[in-house]
Amino acid sequence: MTNNILISIYPRYMEKIINKQKNFEFRNFYLTSDPYNIFWIYETIPTKALKYKLIVKNQSSP
Repeated sequence: MTNNILISIYPRYMEKIINKQKNFEFRNFYLTSDPYNIFWIYETIPTKALKYKLIVKNQSSP
């Protein structure tokens, strides 16, 4: 199983993330111990579209 997380973000911030001018986007949510998390990125006004999908593997504990 995987976690599916929807994140809405303004296009101007998404552009900065893509261009590596912005490195972090902090959000509060709980992740389970599933092996993978899927982050769906929704761009808000004026785009109003689901634009990106990120698949992130959970860190293994030693």
